[in-house]
Amino acid sequence: MGISRLELTGGDPLLLDRNLILAAVEEGADAGMHVALLTNGQHLTREYAEALKAAGLGRMETSLYGASGDVHDWFTGCSGSYGRTLDGIEAARGARLPLVVSTVVTRRNLEDVLSLPELLQPLGVDGIQLSCPVPSGRSRRSMQPHLLTEQEMTDAIEAVEAAFDPIPYLFLNSLFPEPQLTLERYCHYFVEKLVVDHRGDIIPCCLMPGELRQVLGNITSDALSHICSQTNAAQKPVFAWLSKGHEAMREALAYRRRSHNLCVLCIEMLSKLCAPAADPGDAR
Repeated sequence: MGISRLELTGGDPLLLDRNLILAAVEEGADAGMHVALLTNGQHLTREYAEALKAAGLGRMETSLYGASGDVHDWFTGCSGSYGRTLDGIEAARGARLPLVVSTVVTRRNLEDVLSLPELLQPLGVDGIQLSCPVPSGRSRRSMQPHLLTEQEMTDAIEAVEAAFDPIPYLFLNSLFPEPQLTLERYCHYFVEKLVVDHRGDIIPCCLMPGELRQVLGNITSDALSHICSQTNAAQKPVFAWLSKGHEAMREALAYRRRSHNLCVLCIEMLSKLCAPAADPGDAR
């Protein structure tokens, strides 16, 4: 079907059986796909990193929420996670795995985020990905006081542009200052990626809340050509609206709000358009 990239994420794939992960990486690489693995790095040893490299892993992405242990451990809720993640970063670089560090920007960690280049540049990471939080589950309540307003995010982006000059970086879900309406949508996630959960179900996006996680099909029982067909997608409200793009969603709602946090914007619009039609049995 022309699929060129395979990303293994979770949860943390490194909590799964090691032979399973190595086999998945090797099969994907042997099939000609660029294979990436997203992990918190806490279970990565130098020897495991070298085995992943030998299996054909093309990129590793590791989450780090600040340049200090106090901030990172607050986000993870796990004491000592900062040191273990840094050990994982060093293991990946020691194995010469291409490595990207990802983080989120909030009131709680902005100052620490601005210090990340100083911490990570000597380690030789290939780049940093920044994004806005997309609260779901319990974090909808706990993260609310720490989310940046639109003006605060504007100021934060300007601060990042100054602090990150020495190291490659990318704001994933912010197209500041003006959205580029290519294909009449802000986000190309839906048209570029096929998201498969641990059950084999194809869902619209891994960032969707449970009430919007409709299932398009299952790779263990359905042909991908059928799952991905326009006819099948049209029968699922969330998929149908995503296929029309954000601009069509905005027009249908007479929606005027624009946001740096494009994921939250998308979820807000989909909730208004699709929630009444969503099947509660599809919730995850």
